[in-house]
Amino acid sequence: MRSKKLKICSTCVFAKPPRTHHCRVCNRCILKMDHHCPWISNCVGFRNYKYFLMLLIYSAISLLFIAFTYWEEVILVVSNNTFSKWYVYLVFLEFLLSLTLGAILTGFSCLHLWMLSHNLTTIEFCENRDIANYDHWYSKYYTGGCDSYRAVLGTSPLFCFLPFSPNYEGEGLTFGQYDERY
Repeated sequence: MRSKKLKICSTCVFAKPPRTHHCRVCNRCILKMDHHCPWISNCVGFRNYKYFLMLLIYSAISLLFIAFTYWEEVILVVSNNTFSKWYVYLVFLEFLLSLTLGAILTGFSCLHLWMLSHNLTTIEFCENRDIANYDHWYSKYYTGGCDSYRAVLGTSPLFCFLPFSPNYEGEGLTFGQYDERY
């Protein structure tokens, strides 16, 4: 068994558990830090990753729903010349914005679901992105796709995509490791 050396944060001067990083914006250490998100003005980490993921997924679904239901209005405006130019401009602008932002957020949602299935944080993903070997796209904390989803979304399939607090296993201080890959 390997001896584990305790890491100390050079800024906070506190012990840092595995996967903990110091955020320069928040000026504190974050357990299982994924990234600092300027859109929510907070760090995304162990305790709020599920809510961030739900924000991405629900926003993408809502924007795409708006775009697809607005398509009928776009067809009406194109086929009828009685509308003012400003109204036509606004209809196209609303449709294109909702479709574009929905597509971008769908991409972000898919990326985060893929990283979640490989038990990677955004920081770990960015550290490994230059590696061409596919085996390195798994985190050393990878224990299986279903286990990764359960660790973030909770154990109840009924509540996994609802904004309820998941049943966390552990306190975010230790993580199971799959050392055979490394």
